[in-house]
Formats: sequence, structure tokens, C-alpha cells
Amino acid sequence: ETVQGYIEDLGYAGYAIFFFMFILVAQPFGWGYQATTIACGFVYGWPGLAVCQVSTHVGAAICFFGVRYFARDFVQSRLNKLQPKLQLIVKKLEVFATKSTKTAYPFMVGARQTPITFGMTNAIFALTDVTYLRFFITTVLGTMIESPISINIGILLNQAAKTGNDDGGSGGGNSTTVDEAEAEQLQTVTTIVSAVITAIVFVATAAYSYWFVKQLTGISTDDIWEEIEKIDNGDEDAIEDVFAPVSHHESTEIVDKVEEGVSL
Repeated sequence: ETVQGYIEDLGYAGYAIFFFMFILVAQPFGWGYQATTIACGFVYGWPGLAVCQVSTHVGAAICFFGVRYFARDFVQSRLNKLQPKLQLIVKKLEVFATKSTKTAYPFMVGARQTPITFGMTNAIFALTDVTYLRFFITTVLGTMIESPISINIGILLNQAAKTGNDDGGSGGGNSTTVDEAEAEQLQTVTTIVSAVITAIVFVATAAYSYWFVKQLTGISTDDIWEEIEKIDNGDEDAIEDVFAPVSHHESTEIVDKVEEGVSL
């Protein structure tokens, strides 16, 4: 009857469909991670977050090891064909990923909130000397910021669709009881609060993404190529100058806890 009902009727096959979709979008030139997450939330609700997280990290691991050991030259050649500004972002990601833990963690987590696709970010980190453990931890932290937002958007869309269907099919009588009316009011309030929180977090994420890209908007093409050359030659001063707020990020409590138990 509906897309949601059709996929739910598939049982485990429905979960398998989303599992493979998340694996595909996690690959170097995959696209549509957020759309896939929203669709997962639309169909499965909050349980879809577990499907999203498990399949996301399986796909990220496949991308990481696949690029590092089997497709490094191919991916690097494709990255070299990007626009100059995107190439500069890639270079800076590569350098920051291999810096000290307190510098790398906030930057790698923040990189998940930028316009660079999820799969492309996986590939960029795979080209560096970063350990898989650091890659895994930062991917978990980064996706746990974005995934709940997208899942909730899917849930809100589902509720809106159901409301539209109910209004369209209510037709004749108004036999709603008091308890049902109160339940509907409570659901409406919950939906509104959820939508407001989601909007606030979404705007904050978009603002960070805009800030990240804005760092490069005032650089001419000639300056970009010059800076890329400096980075290739091992000069990291330019990176520190542009991204000083990131490299001195104050939020290192999680990093400190990780350092106590795990040597990275």
C-alpha cells in the first residue's frame, strides 16, 4: 500500500537493502549518505539508527582498507582532478589526520559535517598514515552527530505523511474520543519540539560547514596552487594559519579519555 509498508513486509530483506545502500554510499565516489539515512528513518523510525550505524561502519571499513591497499593510485588520480579549492581541502585533511591526537580528533570529527561526501572523506583518510582505530573512533563520533538528525527528519516526514493520509481519509464523522484527542495533542507537541531541536542542530551543522568552506573563499587560484605545493613539500605553517581555531579546539575531554585507555 505504501513504500514503508512494502519494505517492512520484506522483513530481513528490507534491512539487507539498507545495509547494502549504506555500504555503497560509504565508498570513495558514493553519494547520498544523508538521503539514505533519512529514508531509513522514514521506514524504520529510531530503530533505523542501529541499521544506519552498523552498516555505515562496515562500509567505512571496506572503503578504508580497499583504498589503502587496493585502490590508492586510482583514488589519488581522481582526487588530483578536483577543482583547486577542493584539492586544497583534501591536502589539509590529509595533514591534520596524521597530527597529534588532540589536533586530529576534533578536526576529523568535524570533517564529517562538511560538504565533502561521506565516502570521499573515508577515502581521503585512507590515503593518509592515520591508524584504523583513530579513523573508526572519529567516524563513530562524527556520524553520531549527523545520523540522529537525518533519522529524525525521516521520522518527521513519516508523521507528516500519515497525518496527511488521516486528514484525507477522515471523511464523514468526528467520533474522536477525549483520550484520543489528548494523545493527538501530545503527539503534535512532541513532533513540534522534535522538529525545532532538529532544525537548531541542522542550522548549527550547516553554519560549521559554511565556516569550514569560507576559510578558502578568499584565496585566488594561483595562491591555492602555491599552498598545495607548500603542503606537498612538508610546509604545514599555512595550514596552522588557516585552521588555527580547529587545531586548538577546546573540546578534548573525549580525546583524553581515549588516550588513557588506548595508545594511538
